Amino acid sequence: MLIQKKICLLGDFAVGKTSLIRRFVYNEFSESYLTTIGVHITKKEILLGGDRLVLIIWDLAGNDGFQKTAASYLAGAAGAIFVGDLSRSETMSGIPSQMRMFEESNPGSPGVIVFNKTDLLPGPVNPMQTSREAGIPEGAPVFLTSCKTGENVGSVFDSLAGLILGR
Repeated sequence: MLIQKKICLLGDFAVGKTSLIRRFVYNEFSESYLTTIGVHITKKEILLGGDRLVLIIWDLAGNDGFQKTAASYLAGAAGAIFVGDLSRSETMSGIPSQMRMFEESNPGSPGVIVFNKTDLLPGPVNPMQTSREAGIPEGAPVFLTSCKTGENVGSVFDSLAGLILGR
């Protein structure tokens, strides 16, 4: 059976939302920074169990002014990926408000947290401690990723797809 689901990526500027999508969909990485203006939509088909799932991925711009109009872009989303940049801890503090905004538009839809850019850190990261410091609710699925190396990028999307399909 073919299922199509809209998912949204939310996070501050330059946290790696577009890079996550590029790595997941095309298995590519670029050092150059491309600013997303408004929204950019990409599709990727994955197999999950016996189902073919088409993820319609909405890459939302990350500036504060955009957040006021983002609710219209969030409508109808089956799930979300909330992205923070581990090399800039201030990008983590916006995740709880992005989660609330998404929940208001899509009650009960799942989300996962991504702490991106592990390749820029000198040592290991404690995701539980980082989540606590950012005010992220306990129990939220958290992934440490690097778009540069590809670390855990596929797992993020597979996990969200599983949550959307109730698996």
